[in-house]
Amino acid sequence: MRKELAGVAWPDIEAEFVRNQADVLPLLGPAEYLAVLPAWLRAAVNEPGSDTADAVLAGLEYPPERLDGFTAEQREVVVEAARFILANNGRGLDTVNEEVLEGIERAWTSRKPQSSPG
Repeated sequence: MRKELAGVAWPDIEAEFVRNQADVLPLLGPAEYLAVLPAWLRAAVNEPGSDTADAVLAGLEYPPERLDGFTAEQREVVVEAARFILANNGRGLDTVNEEVLEGIERAWTSRKPQSSPG
């Protein structure tokens, strides 16, 4: 996957590639995770009821140990994207989805974010 994504900016990552690699997020290191997460979020938001979205949510709930590269604003966007996906995945915020959301919120808000520039 590193070879396929070398030198590629996240906006250029095709949705089909994300669908085929949807479950890879938990396997990425912090730098790779930071670099590609926006493409995976975009795919999940565009198709919140898909298997891709489910895999992305799992990747958000169990991110790499270090999330130092994410600002507070970026962390908030990740949590908001998860809320949107869960609210629009066809199941609504049932008990399982509420637990997933709580796990994502815990993972993304319990660690000290990087300061925002400016």
